[in-house]
Amino acid sequence: MKKKVVNFDDLYLVPGYSEINTRHSIDLTPRVLDKVAIKTPIIASCMDTVVSAEVADIMRQSGSSAVLHRYMSIPDQVREYLRVQDKTGIFCAIGATGDYYDRFEALYEAGCRLFCIDVAHGFHLNVAETIKLLKSKDKSLLIMAGNVADLNGFNFLADAGADFIRVGVSGGTVCETRNKTGFGMPTLESVIRCAKSDRDAILVADGGFRDSGDIVKALACGADMVMLGSMLSGHKESPGEVINHNNTHYKKFRGMASASAQKDWRGWVSVSEGKEILVPLKEQPLSETIDVILRGIKSGLSYTGCDKLPKFALMVKKEFI
Repeated sequence: MKKKVVNFDDLYLVPGYSEINTRHSIDLTPRVLDKVAIKTPIIASCMDTVVSAEVADIMRQSGSSAVLHRYMSIPDQVREYLRVQDKTGIFCAIGATGDYYDRFEALYEAGCRLFCIDVAHGFHLNVAETIKLLKSKDKSLLIMAGNVADLNGFNFLADAGADFIRVGVSGGTVCETRNKTGFGMPTLESVIRCAKSDRDAILVADGGFRDSGDIVKALACGADMVMLGSMLSGHKESPGEVINHNNTHYKKFRGMASASAQKDWRGWVSVSEGKEILVPLKEQPLSETIDVILRGIKSGLSYTGCDKLPKFALMVKKEFI
């Protein structure tokens, strides 16, 4: 019999006893504190309609992180990286084939020490070899890799030397991989499976988050951090022009495997595994959106009486699911 997989809507967290008087006292610093100066569990996704140098700065100022996408020329990515005011906690994306090593060397020379090996199928020999090659250049580098969907993939990347592992295949709002290839898994199910690992890599849940409640559920099930795309899209600060359609203002949000994204960054399309949509322009500043998300996460922790994020998953798994 096919085993049921768990979506965000399938999971309910049960409130428990709390002595927390105010959510402002809750510390959302993930367990990466000894690795890099990141103070919240949020990472902005490496998509060209989500992250720019301006957005990376806003994320950094909130204590969060971002990944500068790789869908541009090497000189352009270096220039974008150098525009970030303070690069602490900001990753740069590279691939695992083609110009990936030239891109890595250029960004390394520019001062980058946090890299994201950004491919759709992370459970792959090329990714493991890329991790090892980069670490042979500088053992102090922090490497994020992925994406993977299950425990085998997570352990594979952890054993290759990945410090952060993106978990989630075809769970994103504008991802079409499951429809086009038949492969994929709900992000929360992948988190539950990968959280069973005895490796020490940071679990980054990636894809399908609609609100802070979904984030809280992922953290409760063992994610250390989350990567957000759609929740951070559509702001005035977001990359891309404002589009006026029927007297309503929009911005584009697209998957990087969409036909339009592939045409823009390499001039041709292989297989389209993403889509492009228009999202209504959000009036509130991106910094305010981030603050709202973080307040929601803190409220979630307060329902268990847990005042520190690294304790949250252990407490919830034991008592409240």
